[in-house]
Amino acid sequence: MGVLAEFKRRRVFRVALVYAGVAWAMALVADVLEPVLNLAEWAVPFVLFVMVLGFPVAMVLAWAYDLERGGIVRTEPRQRIGVAGKLGYLALLLIGTAFLVWLLTNQWTNLPAGFEPHPHSVEADPPSPRPD
Repeated sequence: MGVLAEFKRRRVFRVALVYAGVAWAMALVADVLEPVLNLAEWAVPFVLFVMVLGFPVAMVLAWAYDLERGGIVRTEPRQRIGVAGKLGYLALLLIGTAFLVWLLTNQWTNLPAGFEPHPHSVEADPPSPRPD
């Protein structure tokens, strides 16, 4: 049984789609409510950051547990995983982690052209001389 077949059996893809849909809806709601509730500028990026961090957690929980009529139960593996399967899981984990790191670093390093800090921010104020 391949890695993708095991993901399908454990319903990881279904959880990923549901998580993406709920995250998209939460991002839209946060974007709409930001001006209405007079939230800080960092509120929407923080919501997005938390959703990105929660995605791997949801995938691990989807892999390990299954929702049945009796409640949440641990998903048992069908067969022992060989070396090739373990390498496949490791490759998927590394690709996902690299994508997550790229996504997070790309978000904060690509500032718009002409970006200036707020005039009252710490970065904009020159250091004041110390009175002796």
